[in-house]
Amino acid sequence: SPAHSIRGIVVDEQGDPIAEVNVSLYSAENRHLGVNAKSDTHGRFVFDGLKNLPHVVRCSHGEFEPVTPKATLQPGDIEHTLVMKPNTWINVKVTLPETLEIKETPAKKGDIRLFKKHLRHSYENELHDPEFDGQFYRIKSSQFSQESGDSFQIVAKAVGYNPGESKVFQKNDLPELIEITLKSELKINFLVQSPTGSALSEVEVQYAEANTNNFSRHQRWTQ
Repeated sequence: SPAHSIRGIVVDEQGDPIAEVNVSLYSAENRHLGVNAKSDTHGRFVFDGLKNLPHVVRCSHGEFEPVTPKATLQPGDIEHTLVMKPNTWINVKVTLPETLEIKETPAKKGDIRLFKKHLRHSYENELHDPEFDGQFYRIKSSQFSQESGDSFQIVAKAVGYNPGESKVFQKNDLPELIEITLKSELKINFLVQSPTGSALSEVEVQYAEANTNNFSRHQRWTQ
């Protein structure tokens, strides 16, 4: 059968074209076909050589997010219009029980790491390089609006602290401010001695939760 095309134009909510939009092509079953295009200075893009079947199109841009996360388009002579809106930001405030030295960009330095937790799929993705203004981490709302799940949490992690989780929020009702409190990590100090009372080093210690016999976790104590 002859090859078909999908043509489109990407515009903002005022109808003005948006250039440099990354447009990705998926099958109707939401499988990425490894085909991508970029809108030109007039906001237009085209996919050629397609089967005459519905395809899913997704758009991404550093300053805009799609009004509709995905669009199902049929090949043909019609020029489809895809609408994007300016990115909005979510502010994340992380409170620590003790003073943790905040460096210039904590997320990059590894002091505090933020993760996006998908409640529907029960897995976490690290949020890379969120902006930090000295008080809040700033995350683009498009990191959630284009996800397949609906319910999310932000998880904050730092060395020496137990992870903290935000309240659950919905993709279609993103909060402007998310507050997370970390708790100090509890530690147990102990001394391992020989029968004569001298301290032992290079001891492997196995431990388990109370009322269980699962001693699979262990730590080598070297002091």
